[in-house]
Amino acid sequence: MLPYYQEGVQGGIFPADGGAARAAANDLEFFALAGQIKGDGVKAEDFWTLRPAQGGAGAASAPDFRTRPAGRARRAVWLGASFLLFFAAWEVAGRWPVAPAFLPSAGRLSAFLRMTLDGSFARAYASTLQPLLIGMAISRGARRRGGREPWA
Repeated sequence: MLPYYQEGVQGGIFPADGGAARAAANDLEFFALAGQIKGDGVKAEDFWTLRPAQGGAGAASAPDFRTRPAGRARRAVWLGASFLLFFAAWEVAGRWPVAPAFLPSAGRLSAFLRMTLDGSFARAYASTLQPLLIGMAISRGARRRGGREPWA
């Protein structure tokens, strides 16, 4: 794949700078023709930040929150908050008497921990492997035979 793109950049098919500014200008032109943007003098900079693509001032110093210690801590806090919000919503929805099969998250979590500790979860999970593998084999065979997904 890489040689294709390298050859394309050398041949002028793909812009060497990623084409960010030209792509943004094309988008604005399209939206203007479609009547979504009105007015003259609309610039790409009014809608997009092109500085990272252009390598301008501040592009190299943009914070990478995945590698900096403070960024990792911030990400962990947001991830934890997301999980808490998800499980709180699940707990509330599970206590709503709509579907008896939809249990609150606390009940599911305690059952999971209990089954894991007594070893019954591994046995229960292993009993589901046979139908899973059979279904995967059927799906794979149907795809090979028909050349497309069986449900499409």
